Amino acid sequence: MDDENRERTSKGTERRDSRVYRVQQTNGDQVFLLSESDGARGWVAARQVMTLDQAIAAYTKTIAANPRDSFALVDRGTVLASLGKIDEAILDYTKAIEVQPNNEVAFLNRGNLFLVLREPQQAIADYTKAIEVDPAYVPAYLNRGRAAMMMPDYEQAVADFSKVIELDPKGSSGPLFRGAARLLQRSYDEALGDLTKAIELDPKAALAHYNRGLVQMAKADPTSALADFTETIKLDPRNVDAWVQRGTARRSLLDYAEAVADFDEALRLRPNDPHVLNNRGNARACLQDFPGAVADFDAALKVDQSYTAALYNRAVVDLITGEARAIETGKRLANLERRAPVLAPYALVVSHLAARQVGRVKEAKEALDLATRLVPGDLWPSPVLKFLRGELKADALLAAAKDNDQRTVAHGVLGYDALLKNNKEGARDHFTWVVEQGNRGFAQFIMARAELAKLEKR
Repeated sequence: MDDENRERTSKGTERRDSRVYRVQQTNGDQVFLLSESDGARGWVAARQVMTLDQAIAAYTKTIAANPRDSFALVDRGTVLASLGKIDEAILDYTKAIEVQPNNEVAFLNRGNLFLVLREPQQAIADYTKAIEVDPAYVPAYLNRGRAAMMMPDYEQAVADFSKVIELDPKGSSGPLFRGAARLLQRSYDEALGDLTKAIELDPKAALAHYNRGLVQMAKADPTSALADFTETIKLDPRNVDAWVQRGTARRSLLDYAEAVADFDEALRLRPNDPHVLNNRGNARACLQDFPGAVADFDAALKVDQSYTAALYNRAVVDLITGEARAIETGKRLANLERRAPVLAPYALVVSHLAARQVGRVKEAKEALDLATRLVPGDLWPSPVLKFLRGELKADALLAAAKDNDQRTVAHGVLGYDALLKNNKEGARDHFTWVVEQGNRGFAQFIMARAELAKLEKR
């Protein structure tokens, strides 16, 4: 685009379009351009269009004739940035600021590159300078909010996105990003309102549908989330995360075959992703395709040997199928998490149960002893460990469980303990509770379904 596309800033300086565009369509001597940076689009005369190399040559010639042409420096910087020459682009923006200290576009664009380099503090400094030059400069508030999210400083991000909404009430970017910030703040109702508004303003905003789906999942509404992730995929079929999240929503709705199909597509788009493999393994385990589940967990571990979630899930499946390997898997996971245990205590509980299952009493005790050392004081799952050591009754364990997640774990452990003591009715009661009332995303849900199926066959 050439110098004809200009506007006046609040300070009276000229602001020129310094975007880089892709040619989307041609029609005679007209071409339809789409901005790489912000989606701006439109028809222009073909004579106004030049290649990136031609643009650099033209701007370099202009700068040589007038080294103080800040617009040419900004434009050349933008072209250099689009070619991935970040350091050279930053130099051009910096020179533009030196010759014209009130060039807010130079501050904005340099801030954008600091954002790309994941240097949010420097980006925020530049965006703040741009706002000082032009207090109504919407892109500066928008991107300063994005940089604040990276810090993370969600309160500042919400304030900046609120300013965007105030300055541009008909634009969808303000509510879209404020909704994302509020999602990260766990202010789910406010996030839902913002993202719904963004969709009203721009029904084709794939990211708004995706983020609203995440909010719906956080609010335990997988049905609504499924609709949003489906719309995201319709608008952006190469969005891998949308396929993964829709698969997760379908798993929550017990639609396991459809969940596997979604994870299949995600893996087609992003092969060998360990997290997607782990998710598909979980869905396959829910279908009681245990060989397929183990193959997925092993594939994930082949990519990332320290992927503790895949290790834990494989241990769970090994417990279900009676594989003694679960004993060693729990110890391996505990070793990986020795400095910051998260899944390790639960994996060691699985090891304990697996050792009891095959009559290896000493190893069962060792697993419990190690888990006890990892869990300080009375923190959860300490009551589970005390129950398994015989220091706590079943009723007391259930009373110690403070929320549905903890109750899911407690009933799952009580069910297995009853099963190992040949108390089939007690096991059935606890597993039924998990299936009917427990957290469907927990390993205990998979265990309970599988063991209930076995009990039905006996």
